[in-house]
Amino acid sequence: MPSKLLSPTFGMSGVAVVSAVKLMSSMDGMTHDRKKFQHLLEQSGRQEGMVLQFASPELLDDFEVVRKSLQRTGCALKHASQRLQGDPKVVIEAVRQDGMALQFASPALRADARIVLEALKSSGEALKYASPKLRADREVVSAAIQKDGRAFQHASEELWADRILTMQAVQQVGSALVCASRELRADRDLVVEAVRRDGRALMNAAAELRADPEVVLEAVKQDGMALQYAAPELRSRRDFVLRAVRQDGAALSCAALGLRQDPDVVLAAVRPYNMSCSSCMEIVLSRWRR
Repeated sequence: MPSKLLSPTFGMSGVAVVSAVKLMSSMDGMTHDRKKFQHLLEQSGRQEGMVLQFASPELLDDFEVVRKSLQRTGCALKHASQRLQGDPKVVIEAVRQDGMALQFASPALRADARIVLEALKSSGEALKYASPKLRADREVVSAAIQKDGRAFQHASEELWADRILTMQAVQQVGSALVCASRELRADRDLVVEAVRRDGRALMNAAAELRADPEVVLEAVKQDGMALQYAAPELRSRRDFVLRAVRQDGAALSCAALGLRQDPDVVLAAVRPYNMSCSSCMEIVLSRWRR
């Protein structure tokens, strides 16, 4: 009787196959049979990785069975035997499909530069799972940043003081400035690069640069709400506030009180919105009249 359970899988969705495998694994030795299990993998489509978890320990240590699952779902490496999680051929297959599968590799392979660099081709975030030594390796970290600037957060702290790597990161993702060393947060050129991509990265700049008119101007051009991180004297400058509210009317709340009551500034803030209704305009201008 149990062997007949194979027939309903034809034409079933991948999710349905997973459910069927759960039932079969609780009823008989279906998941111990290599040939039958490989058939189920073929029927499960993109759910192959989920199906693998129901295989017997013997099949989870079977190179061909595991390799087939990894071709569809790299993170199925999670269910492979400890031996296969330490097999370079298996792990390479997994990280090529999904770099984040690196987290399920053995510690020795997470310290293998060849394996890690392969994972980074798929996901810069995979740097998080590399060994501490490789997270301090400039070549490895550079490869991660090229894929995803946010990966810089997983680099070793000593590399956060590396100007070239930090510049590479902020040129991809401005918010990566948060990782920069104190000295680099005071580097004008680097901060300008960061705020051009993410105005709110200004919050992580050194105090003297948050009071630098040119730096702040670059930030509010990209995101008007970056005005909130500018020095008080710049939030009191009409030209800066006008630039900010034209980019984002909500930046009006970041301006000095006197400018929040300036009719021209208020009108510049509401103009991009549908505020033609006199009653709506009355609400906005009421603060100025007070």
